[in-house]
Amino acid sequence: MSNILDRAAAAALTWPLPADLDDAALHARLYPPAVRDSGHVQPDWDAMIEALQEPRKRRRARLTRRQLWVEYRDEVLVSMANENPTFLANENPTVRA
Repeated sequence: MSNILDRAAAAALTWPLPADLDDAALHARLYPPAVRDSGHVQPDWDAMIEALQEPRKRRRARLTRRQLWVEYRDEVLVSMANENPTFLANENPTVRA
């Protein structure tokens, strides 16, 4: 119960609740979406989905999600190594640019 009261205080809700505040709006104010920043570079999801949905004739042979992930990871590692030449040596000595 105290958790909900803390959320209500953080959302600046007072009793009695405003008449125009319906259940969906109340829920949205009490439980806002969590903001998470993982610090990791996100792939271009639209380009990945587009590549996987291309007709088979135009799509590269054996293109899988795993292959797209490997290509994305390699691009990120190379770009990070270009920005900081010691990145690969510091982060993972088994990975080479």
